[in-house]
Amino acid sequence: MLPILNLLHYHQGAILTHLLALDDESRRLRFGEKLSDAKIVKYINRINWDFDGTYGIFNTNNELVGFAHATRNNNLIEFGVSVLPNYQKRGYGTQLFSKTALFARNHRHNKMFMRCLRENTAIIKIAQKRGMKLITNDKKIDAYLELPPYTPASLAEDYIQDSYGKFDSAVKQNIQRFNFFSKGISSLYYAYVNAFVTKTLKASAKNNDANLKIPKENKSQTTKYKNKSQSPKK
Repeated sequence: MLPILNLLHYHQGAILTHLLALDDESRRLRFGEKLSDAKIVKYINRINWDFDGTYGIFNTNNELVGFAHATRNNNLIEFGVSVLPNYQKRGYGTQLFSKTALFARNHRHNKMFMRCLRENTAIIKIAQKRGMKLITNDKKIDAYLELPPYTPASLAEDYIQDSYGKFDSAVKQNIQRFNFFSKGISSLYYAYVNAFVTKTLKASAKNNDANLKIPKENKSQTTKYKNKSQSPKK
């Protein structure tokens, strides 16, 4: 699991490079149509950096390989994600979804929304895994997820993830700045960070993921449990 960085306005160049690297099919699946380079530039210029949630996953060469954009609309958060073809099927989309869900909960939004083409199996799998309610509309599918309210645990997990993201970004920049760091040192660093982050966040992430799943017997609502003994067995 790679750390996730909260992207700010000065990351526009990295986001542009990432989106322009998507092939036509990846662009179509991400935006519902094959956006031209010019339209991608307009899309980035419309991002509200003070209001929206923007998150990224960077590889060991400090290249943005996964990008998530959470658009805020009253109590609804719309989630969009893209992962470079060579980095797909590694769980990055699911990881970015979980981070965006924390963002939504901690900013007092009670529902997440995704819209994708019917053939976008990767997004559909994320929606099904999270227990989202799926509504088929012609060629597209809308997915909704009721979110539980924020808790001290969700606030703490969000803070920890942001801290690791900033730390990871700073180290990558230093590795790039000093050429005497070898690839071997870089690989050892990432092996250590990935293991440490995974171990640290495992308990809280597992708890919050359980809260995000809608019970099978009632997918229209999120059931709240007062203690672990009342929660459904896995």
